Amino acid sequence: MEKNEYLSHLRILVVDDEEFILNLTRRILENIGCMNVETALNGKQAIEQLTSDGRPFDIVICDLKMPDMDGFEFMRKVAEWDITGGLIILSGEGKRMLKKAQKLAKSKNLKILGVIPKPLDQDVLKNLLKKFQSV
Repeated sequence: MEKNEYLSHLRILVVDDEEFILNLTRRILENIGCMNVETALNGKQAIEQLTSDGRPFDIVICDLKMPDMDGFEFMRKVAEWDITGGLIILSGEGKRMLKKAQKLAKSKNLKILGVIPKPLDQDVLKNLLKKFQSV
């Protein structure tokens, strides 16, 4: 499968409490060829989407600091549900917190593709999506 064709078939869920970030991330994903992108405003909403549909998401892009259920609790829940897709953390938190999140994801055996500090960099995201292709 060609790279762009591969990206167009990925089912991606973006989880962030900021509408602006959700819309920006969706546009960036569409610019690089990802056409099946859904969004959730918090971890609880994302869990509902992950567990209610028969077709799994290939990749979840998740913020850390959100109301109701933050990114850390979200990762713990995802691990409980044994959801097998790739995970990308996208957050404005500091380096120490990003490393802590990556460590938690690895300890829960989640397929962590990487961590992207905000603002989102299109090239970094594209490289992480390619990384998922080779997993």
